Amino acid sequence: MSAEIIEYLKTPLSKDELKKLYTQLNIEEVVHMMRPKEAEFKEAGLDKTTSTDEELFDAMVAHPKLLERPIVINGDQARIGRPPESVLEIL
Repeated sequence: MSAEIIEYLKTPLSKDELKKLYTQLNIEEVVHMMRPKEAEFKEAGLDKTTSTDEELFDAMVAHPKLLERPIVINGDQARIGRPPESVLEIL
């Protein structure tokens, strides 16, 4: 199996791509695919409990650094690689 590496800091994902990724991750909340400790999260006026999904997706489009990484995609499933063992579920 060969891996495709997407450097989304250089080529940011679109809002539609982020929404698809959210579905593939199969997580409960959009904020779980983000890095809320980054300065950009607070600077964008976001809050982990009150910001809407649309606001969170818009922030990831504007600030790709907010997307948690690494993310591994295999077929129609994806996992955040923290901890790395979580990726084994989809390989």
